[in-house]
Amino acid sequence: MINVYVIKYLGYHNLISLNQHGSLNKRSTSTNFLESANDWNIALDNHQITDVVYIDFQKAFDLVSHTKLLVKLASYNIKGNLLNWISAFLNDRYQQVNVGNSISNSIRIVSGVPQGSVLGPTLFLLYVNDLTAITNILDSCVKRYVDDIKLYSSYRDMDLSQDLVVALNRLVQWTETWQLTIACSKCFALRIAPPSLCKGIKVNYKLGEYFLAWSSNPKDLGVTMDCNLNYKKHIFNVIHRANSREYLILKCFKTRDPCILVRAFTTYIRPILEYCSPVWSPH
Repeated sequence: MINVYVIKYLGYHNLISLNQHGSLNKRSTSTNFLESANDWNIALDNHQITDVVYIDFQKAFDLVSHTKLLVKLASYNIKGNLLNWISAFLNDRYQQVNVGNSISNSIRIVSGVPQGSVLGPTLFLLYVNDLTAITNILDSCVKRYVDDIKLYSSYRDMDLSQDLVVALNRLVQWTETWQLTIACSKCFALRIAPPSLCKGIKVNYKLGEYFLAWSSNPKDLGVTMDCNLNYKKHIFNVIHRANSREYLILKCFKTRDPCILVRAFTTYIRPILEYCSPVWSPH
């Protein structure tokens, strides 16, 4: 009930950023990807280069500062008994490790939102909600699915690519302020543009002192990307996974009852074929 009330309050007052697509009604990985892909296709049509940087947080849910989270909740006018209840929900939690017959000393948990709880993801969304501000007054964009973040910018002129550099610097400053850690080794960049447009374009992006590697076929929310947005490799991977799953079903199920096989197909294979299909197979 608390989570339903909080979500209803946030929606009524339009407090959640429109760039957040996780753990919210009528938003999903598909809506996240559709918005991004639409921007990228427009840039391709306008003969622009788009650089995308994928950000991975390290143990994001575990590192949320309770004190700073409560400050953010108060900034959204969540106060009084509700704020006190959430404070009690977060605080005075302890953890122990049990190995065989030995139990460690209990340690008080001072950070993190309770995973597996209904309210936990909503609290995390509020903690990172102001992340959108890193692109203010910049020709760049941020899209989020819970803790999966991508920053991108489209440009023709080399000077305009600096907007993404500025946004990344702001991101690093934001994480330092709010005590979250970026897993730099898991972050990478993708350039979306025909090879003819990329001649002589050399831009290196970094997070702090860590230079990001370029990837030609990264996975964006489970969809295999490439520089031309044709999704051929993703479709190949989807077919391969679906065929492998079909083989396992036919091998493990002795029955050939159509009703059972249709149920198995609907449960185990169809989600693979349809995942984010409005993006890579819209027609």
